Amino acid sequence: MLVANSYSQIYPTPLAITSQRCQIQNFNITFPNVQYGNPWEAPPIGYGTITNYEYLLPVGWKLNNGPASNGTAWQVGNNSATVTSDLLNGGSGTNIRIRPINTACGIGLSAWQEATVSISRPTANLSIIGSNDLCTGSNNYTVNGLPTGATVTWTATNPAAATITTSGNTCSVTKVGNGLVTLTATAIINGSCTAGTASKTIRVGYNYINANVSGETTVYANSGYGYTLLTNPTSVTISNIVWIVPTGWSIVYGQGSNFINVWTGTTGGAVEVYFDDACGIRTSRYITVGVGSGGGIAQRLAPQNTKENVVLKKSFSENPDTEQKFENGIIIYPNPAKANLNILISNEVMNKNIEIVDATGKIVQKFFLKAIQNSVNISNLPKGLYMMRIIGENKGRSLKFIKE
Repeated sequence: MLVANSYSQIYPTPLAITSQRCQIQNFNITFPNVQYGNPWEAPPIGYGTITNYEYLLPVGWKLNNGPASNGTAWQVGNNSATVTSDLLNGGSGTNIRIRPINTACGIGLSAWQEATVSISRPTANLSIIGSNDLCTGSNNYTVNGLPTGATVTWTATNPAAATITTSGNTCSVTKVGNGLVTLTATAIINGSCTAGTASKTIRVGYNYINANVSGETTVYANSGYGYTLLTNPTSVTISNIVWIVPTGWSIVYGQGSNFINVWTGTTGGAVEVYFDDACGIRTSRYITVGVGSGGGIAQRLAPQNTKENVVLKKSFSENPDTEQKFENGIIIYPNPAKANLNILISNEVMNKNIEIVDATGKIVQKFFLKAIQNSVNISNLPKGLYMMRIIGENKGRSLKFIKE
């Protein structure tokens, strides 16, 4: 008996189809004709060309503009066919199946060499265009990326904060209170098929309650630390940032931005930040910080060369694999570091300004070395490789570390 076998496999083009959801689209599938062969020969021997094939399509799809498939019955075609998607979402995540019809030995005998064409039916890539903030009155919003023939249905949460008026592809949001409003647009085709959705969160007339100050809550006296104003989402608009630190502390770098380096004093208190939101509402956040017992680091480690050398040598011997050293005696540890980078220094580097640079060369943090032992908060830095260097030096000295 002659059958179709691996002597010539079906290789359809394309191997995958992307059909937009709720859209009727045509796709051409072609492939070279395969041959009959003798499966018991090695290598197989071809006996002739097959020109008849069967296609199994998803429910609702059509072959060569014929009747819609029921999803179970194979339909006859050849090695060049046009398949048409349905108007809904049929076939998503499934395949078009193709096999040769074995007519060499009689109708109904085995069909071999089945091939598949995968189907994907993604939703439309929609987005809502308009401001993230509604301070007073009304804002208009529109949908971008609507597929052909789609209409838009609008919904919104939190009617106590805002109401909506819709007109086709446009939605007007009017402030009636304060709060977060989630505006959602749904694209509908043919009255019932959902082609895609998009949502947008609008902050209506109030300060950003989802903000906080991040940093150490227990610190050493006379040491360096960092504090960050975090907002969620990070893209919120804030301005006029002013930091206030406890009595006896100083802001070394970053006043006016969302991150500061501080030099601690001997007493704790609140690290507080004031800022204006996009509506001009003044607000503040704070974190309460305590100073660890035992006095400041500078008090416990006097800057004398003999004691410095003992500290540096001891630190290297205890952590030989996680620390690095400048020629002039600077140690940083741990390396890699997650939240805090500890720095031990000699007299030569005392009272120097240091900067941290990321892999692109951007300065991401600055601080001041005022004691033998320092701790720098790097929790706000993304994971990656960084370089720490002394500002204004001509020696080109730098030290690399990894943020985990």
